[in-house]
Amino acid sequence: MNNTVVIENIKKWLKQTKSSQVWLAEQIQVSPTMLSQMLKGERKIQTKHLISICKVTGMTPNQLAKDENKQDSNEPAYVLMLQMSN
Repeated sequence: MNNTVVIENIKKWLKQTKSSQVWLAEQIQVSPTMLSQMLKGERKIQTKHLISICKVTGMTPNQLAKDENKQDSNEPAYVLMLQMSN
């Protein structure tokens, strides 16, 4: 997951909803300083915090990680399918 994209999407959500970083920090039970460091890229967003952010924003991890500036490419997607046998 691209941390930069996730950070930008969180910032975008905060702006769109007119919510503050302090409010979001309270909702996900971290200090405002810690959230600020996460949103500056100085600190990694832990999985438990990402899940909490998803609950608060109503977004899925995939939505948070989606780069809106990147065009969908026509690159093939590879799926590994395994078949179990006895």
